[in-house]
Amino acid sequence: MTFTFVTSYFEFDAAKNNFYFKQFYKLVIMNFPIILFLDYNLKYKLDELNQFNNLKVILIKWEDLPINKKIINIEDIQIPCNNHSKDNHKFLILMNSKVHLLKEAKKHIISDLLIWIDFGCLKITNDLVHFRKNFIKLQEEQNLNKILIPGGFCSKTYLDESTLISYVFWRFLGGIIICPHNLIDKFDEENNKLVFELLDKNIITYEVNIFCNIEFMNENLIHYYKADHNSGMFGFYDVKRIFFDSYNNSISNDPNLVNSVSQFVNNNKYKCDAFCLNIVNDKHNLIIHNNIYDYMQSLKDMNCNAKLNIDGKKYLKEHNEKILNINLIDYCNELGWFLEYTIGVSSDGNEIPLQGND
Repeated sequence: MTFTFVTSYFEFDAAKNNFYFKQFYKLVIMNFPIILFLDYNLKYKLDELNQFNNLKVILIKWEDLPINKKIINIEDIQIPCNNHSKDNHKFLILMNSKVHLLKEAKKHIISDLLIWIDFGCLKITNDLVHFRKNFIKLQEEQNLNKILIPGGFCSKTYLDESTLISYVFWRFLGGIIICPHNLIDKFDEENNKLVFELLDKNIITYEVNIFCNIEFMNENLIHYYKADHNSGMFGFYDVKRIFFDSYNNSISNDPNLVNSVSQFVNNNKYKCDAFCLNIVNDKHNLIIHNNIYDYMQSLKDMNCNAKLNIDGKKYLKEHNEKILNINLIDYCNELGWFLEYTIGVSSDGNEIPLQGND
């Protein structure tokens, strides 16, 4: 599939120009096609930028962004109060203009995919070989039929208005948005609907919060994949490993089960990307299950991908293996990882490719 990166830069603080352009040039020299919407006040940089044949620069005035045309008095707009030094009115207006700029880019180039990338996004990684490898792999993709957005630790949900405008809900990260050409108009329509509904109430919030509700209300529009604010944001084709173990009825009633599980996790935590623990028994020992649940929750609190599955049927080897396969695939799908790039690894080191087992 062909793709073009899309980004923008407005000068909010001239002292930061050099830093952000340094990050941007890391992308430019990879020679992928890029459209840059550049602050009209920085038109003096055109000679410098036009030396790159893969880069198309479009000058844009801040006041021409649709959100700015909608706002009558910016001081009347309520914003979340997390970090006023960074998350100010201008920042939130720019973040909520990403989808609009993707749609504007459609007018200037024909690509199967348009990829939004924050102008300084490469500040989060020094592994540019890894970045380039994943996007070259993307060129080989044939079946991307949803908008691919890296996500954080929050589960899929609908945010009510009080939550929507209170803090960042890290369901999505926002630095990268991989959007099929034919879905851009729909994405822009859904985004505008929610952003402008809030603006009618003199409110603006984080774009990732808006994306969260777009995902919830449009079942087949967005593909979430679990990542973080590091090189994992660009690792959608990285091979992932889910380590798993399963405990039957007799073991799950063992008071030392938590110790067994913690030893298993500690032995493998530097080798894996996620843990999937399965308890199969016919009489639930709620005390032990609660202890295991608390332990697994503590892993999540440390930003470790961890899942606990409890199956109440009588332990049978064949049944356990079937349930285990289902649980691994369900967890892979929950994380948004591609099955063909995910491997289940058992406690004895055996590897189970998940593709073909679904």
